[in-house]
Amino acid sequence: MLLAGAVTALSLGVAGLVWSTLGGAAGAPVRVEPVGDGDPAPVWRDQAAFAVDAVTGVRPRRACVVQITLATFGEAAATVRTKHRDADGFLRRDAVAQPADRPLVLLLGDSHLDGVVDTEANAGALLERRLAAAAAPCYVQNAACGHHGPWQYALRARELVPRLRPAVVVVVVFLGNDLLDLDQPLLPHLDDLLREQPPREPTDAAAMLARLQRLALPTADAQLFWQGLNQAETARERPARATIWLAKARAAVAAIEAVAAAHGARVVWALLPSFDLLFPERVQALGEAAAAVVASGVQRQLAGGFADALRAAGGTALDLEPALRRDGRPALFAVDYHIDRAAHELLAQELAEPVRAALTR
Repeated sequence: MLLAGAVTALSLGVAGLVWSTLGGAAGAPVRVEPVGDGDPAPVWRDQAAFAVDAVTGVRPRRACVVQITLATFGEAAATVRTKHRDADGFLRRDAVAQPADRPLVLLLGDSHLDGVVDTEANAGALLERRLAAAAAPCYVQNAACGHHGPWQYALRARELVPRLRPAVVVVVVFLGNDLLDLDQPLLPHLDDLLREQPPREPTDAAAMLARLQRLALPTADAQLFWQGLNQAETARERPARATIWLAKARAAVAAIEAVAAAHGARVVWALLPSFDLLFPERVQALGEAAAAVVASGVQRQLAGGFADALRAAGGTALDLEPALRRDGRPALFAVDYHIDRAAHELLAQELAEPVRAALTR
């Protein structure tokens, strides 16, 4: 989920601090231009790159071009990254004609898969090219969306799988905040008894603000709160929530697996680690409070818990951490702590074989 930077959001009040976002990278300049007639749907909470959606609560704005100005971690110069949305809001330049002349692969995920990179550098476009080179041509439809978490992935699957009839559904789970997102009240969600609930306004903004202030991250690293440390610190502060998150995660996994099976699709799960999981020593150097969160090991426990929940619900997962660790460069991330171009390339590389195998079974 994408959340606004601390300095900007403080001027919006506590609720704005928790839930206000930009249309691509939190804290990065974003420009949205319509294509043709654009998208007539109402803008979601004053965020131009998002539209109100009856199913998931929020979706990417359709028929538009989004430009994000952002630097890669360790590089001084920011660059403009251009993303193209087709008439369905999928991340591609040209819409796929229906009926499609080759199998479809549907991607579901949050802002990391949606990406802060150019359309052609996104994992979806790279995966489509890799599969074509491996004699498994297909169309890869990237339906990822900032703000989404596992329950939104399930709702998106319920909506899109029956309509698109993909051969494979790929779900990329971001381990830095996807479990916390299961408590996201602004979108349709599950309550603690696993009952589906409509959106409502948040009631825990003050506690979140206290966590943010307690961690006291340097300004340049403030986005790390949203992309990992908020989830870890919440679980450390309220360990009972982690148990509930995992129950919700099992429900979301089961819902996705069920709708895929009902329509003849196979599911490939991928677990994407956050910066604090890959580079704990760098995060520990950001201050005593951040070091304590890392040293607690709670984020690692949550990641293992999600993998266990996935197995319990009948899913199998591709763990992306070994490939990212082999690369080992902080430049896998942009300065807002979303994965950047090199990580998208690795994601496509690691997904290519399991997706090809699923396509050809």
